[in-house]
Amino acid sequence: MLKLTKLHRYFLSALATVVFFLIALTILAISLIAANQQAVSIKVIF
Repeated sequence: MLKLTKLHRYFLSALATVVFFLIALTILAISLIAANQQAVSIKVIF
């Protein structure tokens, strides 16, 4: 029983790490896309 809970806790921490990493990647991708759109609009203006 103790082994199972330890394994479960390890699995949950790994899952939380993966989710946090995916959220960080998504934020980075959104900021990069926004920066690219701003660069394109600046090129269109000039």
